[in-house]
Amino acid sequence: MARSRVWLLIAALCGLMACSKNESTLEVGGQYLFRDAQWAVSVYMSGDVTVFKDGHYVFQGLGMSAVGSYPTITISGSGLSMSCSFSGEDSFTGKILQDPGIGLPSSMAFHRDATPLDRNGDGVLD
Repeated sequence: MARSRVWLLIAALCGLMACSKNESTLEVGGQYLFRDAQWAVSVYMSGDVTVFKDGHYVFQGLGMSAVGSYPTITISGSGLSMSCSFSGEDSFTGKILQDPGIGLPSSMAFHRDATPLDRNGDGVLD
């Protein structure tokens, strides 16, 4: 009887360990947003980046390459290259490696945010 309880306890512990969250497989999806007084930068880990400066659309890179895995992903294409260093699922620091000629800040703090930036598609922040 005691042996069956020990095996049951071992099986339960193994099951709990199998269900624990693995830090290397965190979900890094959705829109990540950086905002300050001048810039609004939207990044999707699928490789889409949209940039607004002073409330107006100035850059968009769609389907750019996203290379790497959590916690460091590099997004490149359309003249922009940015290293994304995650501190958790919901935030990362983006460091500009190559600027597409618009003068982006060299380092930006992004947070997951589902806010639509240009709701009506007119190129101006809503």
